[in-house]
Amino acid sequence: MKKVLFYSIFLCIFSGFGQRQADNWIFGQNAGINFSTGNPINISGNNIQMNTVEGCASISDSAGNLLFYVGASSPFADRLTVWIPHDNNGDGLDDVMQNGNNLTGNVSATQSTIIVPNPDDSNIYYIFTTEKYSNTANSPLTFYTVDMLLNNGQGSVINNGFELLSNAAEKLTAVRSADCSSIWVIAYSSSNGVSQQYNTFHSYEISGTGVNTNSITSPASINPISDGRGYLKVSPQGDKLAIAHTGNNSAYIYDFDNETGTVINGTVTSLNFPNSNNTYGVEFSAEGKRLYISTYNVSGQDTNPNSIKNSFLYQFDLESTNPENTAVLINSITQTGYRNAMQLALNGKIYISEPRFWGFDQGTQQNGGANYLSAINNPENLGLACNYESNVISLGVGFAHQGLPPFISSFFINKMDIINNPTPPIATNYLPLCLGETYTLMAEDIPEAIYTWTFNGNPLPNTDYFLDVNQNGSYEVLIDLNNGGCDFLEGEAIVEYFPIPMANPIPDFELCDDNDDEILNFDLTTQNTSILGNQDSNIYSTHYFESLSDANSNQNEITEIYTNQTNPQEVFARVDLTGSPSCYSITSFFLVVNPLPKLEDETVYYCLNTFPQTIPLSAGIVNDSPANYTYLWSTGETTETIQINQIGDYTVKATNIHGCTMSKTVTVEPSNIATFEEIIIIDVTEHNTVTVIVSGEGDYEYALNNQDGLYATFQSSNTFTNVHGGIYKITVRDIKNNCGIVTQVISVIDFPEFFTPNGDGHNDTWNVKGVSNVFQPNTMIRIFDRYGKLVKQIDPLGKGWDGTFNGEPLPTSDYWFSATLQDGREFKSHFTLKR
Repeated sequence: MKKVLFYSIFLCIFSGFGQRQADNWIFGQNAGINFSTGNPINISGNNIQMNTVEGCASISDSAGNLLFYVGASSPFADRLTVWIPHDNNGDGLDDVMQNGNNLTGNVSATQSTIIVPNPDDSNIYYIFTTEKYSNTANSPLTFYTVDMLLNNGQGSVINNGFELLSNAAEKLTAVRSADCSSIWVIAYSSSNGVSQQYNTFHSYEISGTGVNTNSITSPASINPISDGRGYLKVSPQGDKLAIAHTGNNSAYIYDFDNETGTVINGTVTSLNFPNSNNTYGVEFSAEGKRLYISTYNVSGQDTNPNSIKNSFLYQFDLESTNPENTAVLINSITQTGYRNAMQLALNGKIYISEPRFWGFDQGTQQNGGANYLSAINNPENLGLACNYESNVISLGVGFAHQGLPPFISSFFINKMDIINNPTPPIATNYLPLCLGETYTLMAEDIPEAIYTWTFNGNPLPNTDYFLDVNQNGSYEVLIDLNNGGCDFLEGEAIVEYFPIPMANPIPDFELCDDNDDEILNFDLTTQNTSILGNQDSNIYSTHYFESLSDANSNQNEITEIYTNQTNPQEVFARVDLTGSPSCYSITSFFLVVNPLPKLEDETVYYCLNTFPQTIPLSAGIVNDSPANYTYLWSTGETTETIQINQIGDYTVKATNIHGCTMSKTVTVEPSNIATFEEIIIIDVTEHNTVTVIVSGEGDYEYALNNQDGLYATFQSSNTFTNVHGGIYKITVRDIKNNCGIVTQVISVIDFPEFFTPNGDGHNDTWNVKGVSNVFQPNTMIRIFDRYGKLVKQIDPLGKGWDGTFNGEPLPTSDYWFSATLQDGREFKSHFTLKR
């Protein structure tokens, strides 16, 4: 795969090639960061010997290797030290450069030092230092020379310091000259460099021949200031200066002529702040369009960690007609804010230190630094769109105080974008690529221009305006416009290749429904392990999308707990390599909601009277074939139907082909035939009744039969009323589970009230009802006429009295009887004989 992109921009930059001198920042207490990959990497450690409160400096070679750094060795030091990042003593600590002790400068000077390379000799460097301002002692501006060829290539400070000014403010900055042949170092002092009433800019030119000790002076056009604290910065384009005067609560902008080194008279602009605070930090954006100023105020001693401090960060729009009135509050820190230093980086961002109070509390040795740096991520954007971000870089064991290392501001001028990736890169010069991908870096095709490309600082034979790259490394191009002037274009790309992740194909993500609506919540993170396989989840990340286009564009990522919209639904998983959003792969799978088996609890009955006979229990699958399921009963049986003869609850679990399980409970309740407990007969009354008392587990109905058949149909009541005398069969049946019928014969005693012996076959005789060979067979019955004469003694088991006496019919009349039942009961009453 090959990418080709075009972009062009003209910039007038200095003639140095491979400007990685600002790759390493050493500052504060054992703190350091490195920009070799475009974004800062924490390199803090106890090997770093610096322990300074404010000003410090560091410098790297053109390939980005740290050469040396300058600062105080303790928060109470009144001299500076130069260290080299080597361990000659075997103790794991950086070494002091030869003759690198006791340089002038102070731990508490705002910009106590800056390092400037000789424009024509990459082995010679100049260290400029300022002292902490004082009303009682001089605070000189001094410079020292370092030769990196000495001391076996580890460098040596080769002079004892040359005093340029006897009194100078705590301010230093530097910028390339207009013709790219020299560097201006700018300080702030009085006009003669002696007085501590500061009102004049002093510009010193550093060329191939060294430092010109005679300064170009420019009046500041403001009243003299005696407080030397606060930052001085020059824009990367070399056209503007900004200065903060801490003690006077003021800050100013000036036009600067980097051809002559002069601050242009009459261009002073006094900045207005919403709050009256102590101004301190100053920094320009890379394009010089915006200016950032930090301010602070303190209630109490600034060395007291408990004193109330507030810090504020403002942006000013330098493209405005009246930039002095464009202040926008970008950030504020209340209660624990203090002096914030700012420094532009090679990636175009501005980094900010945010200490809590001055260095160390001398009584408690409490550290007032912060072990992180904050950042303005998009300094060119207006207002809050500049994207201030707190605590963006962790410094580990290191602490940032009130100073960050300054550099020649021209280092940070925007370079040509030879990447121009349509996907915004992590840094403007950083290009992450995927293994196997070829990318074409491309500059403007300029007639007559001379293109010089390097790879990791080494020249390449390519002289075209484009270059194909296919391996990790730092690529740079210098374009000599070949017009006889100091006109160059420079571009840079730091290329890093990453392996393409593997999004492993996985089976469909199937879950069992919970309420028959085919909608469920799917925890997509449970699929991460299968999709990643043996790839490290700390390096590779998995993201999910509803469509392939969303996955490819990395937009509209769906939540980790996702509710499906259809069933089944295809989702797409994208695996990204952390830090390289362009390297990814995609797989897809379906979210499937499988149906549950449909079962319904039920209750059945078992007739106890049939034991040990068994009855079947069935799983009872609804709307499907039972053959599509497996079964497990609470009895341990695995068939769809089982046989039982015990009362109780039986549970069956049915599992379908998708592994979805549903359980049902079959409750087996008892039933039984009835057991007669008692039959209560109330007879020989006007309304005879029979009440049947039974026991049993069933539900029962009752019927009554006589010799003529069904006397009373089955009824739920166990009491029969208006029962005539006679012999009856009581029938009791179970209707709960049809467990069977039980019967019992009973006798209801009764005496007819009349009879009609006329030979018609109906009521031709009279006898007691309900007597039989079984019931009351020894009953004695006598019949009397109205005068008490015995006319007949009858056998209750016989045909009865036919209404005659000695063979002669007796007349119609009432006749009396007496009956003695076998059970001892006696009855007397009368009946009527009708002719």
